[in-house]
Amino acid sequence: MTVVIASRRYRRLLTELERRGRGKREAGAFLLANARGTSVGDSPAVVVDVAYYDDLDPNSLTGGITFGADGYTALGALCGSAKLVAVADIHTHPSRFVQQSTIDATNPMVAIAGHVAVIVPNYAIGTITPTDLGVHEFLGAGAWRSTYGDDAARVFVITRMPVALRLLVARLRDFFERGPHV
Repeated sequence: MTVVIASRRYRRLLTELERRGRGKREAGAFLLANARGTSVGDSPAVVVDVAYYDDLDPNSLTGGITFGADGYTALGALCGSAKLVAVADIHTHPSRFVQQSTIDATNPMVAIAGHVAVIVPNYAIGTITPTDLGVHEFLGAGAWRSTYGDDAARVFVITRMPVALRLLVARLRDFFERGPHV
């Protein structure tokens, strides 16, 4: 799956992850897309909102990241009421290491094939481009596809195109490729 995020939202996301982690601990968030637009074949998932772990589960950032049932309940309520779906999660690591830890790989935040887990280096401090990220797609049954560098930037795409225009382009592309939906 390709995840697309507007450059302004990406910059705000990294700034907020850095602030929440205070340069001392990991911080994370779910990246949300419109539920209707994410199940259409190979169409990119366009991030329209962000839900931070500690807003959903206030205890999630004590020590390492631990995200409890109450957090998933809050995420489900948010997604249900706004007709959104968590297409990816993103969290920081303390160093340049953006591969998944054993804990990351064995405990996906969303264990549904196609979900993307993004790892940001250096607690999101400094300039971080998509080529700096680790982008890991859950394939199901404990399997992952990991991309780094230029390949990561093709899976996690930052666009300057406004999100509404990006959605319109995706819907038009789908219309012309598949025909009108009845």
